[in-house]
Amino acid sequence: MTRRQNDGWDVYAQLNHLQFVYMEDHAEVAPGVWKTSYANGESVVVNYGDRPAIVDGVEVPAGGWRLIHRR
Repeated sequence: MTRRQNDGWDVYAQLNHLQFVYMEDHAEVAPGVWKTSYANGESVVVNYGDRPAIVDGVEVPAGGWRLIHRR
């Protein structure tokens, strides 16, 4: 397995539990920052910008993403 394939597997392993969970919302929460909210209370935030962003108290790095677990 190549490094790129391995990176993809790592992302899948973190998010695969959401594949059958109802998506409740998908919205731009700041310029270039998108949040997808799921029925189980979790959300995925993707930052397409060139600066870190804070969403729901969690820092999302520039060009990165974070899974925010239910609280």
